[in-house]
Amino acid sequence: MKEDFVSYDISVKLRKKGFNIDTDFCYNQDGGIVRVGSCPAPQIHEVLKWLREERGIFVEISPAYIDINFYVSVYKIKDGRYIRCCILEFKYKSYEQAAIAGIEYVIDKLI
Repeated sequence: MKEDFVSYDISVKLRKKGFNIDTDFCYNQDGGIVRVGSCPAPQIHEVLKWLREERGIFVEISPAYIDINFYVSVYKIKDGRYIRCCILEFKYKSYEQAAIAGIEYVIDKLI
């Protein structure tokens, strides 16, 4: 279940970028996930939805067709169209790893 959440560090960065969505879970001081706390522990899908709806950024996770890895493409939504910003070249072993990499890229480079 923990792999469904962004890390504590990403959560802190998201808060600084304006992420203020109510989440079902929070991080405690030790980085553990709890039901009550002051630092939200968003799930990956919540962050991806927030990026689309609030920031106009779409993170696409795609399977590689020649192996069992995943790739990431990042798009900005402009004038009702998706404009590709980048493709992260690294091959990720899981969907969740790829999604986290895309989220980190967006936080560090685009917002």
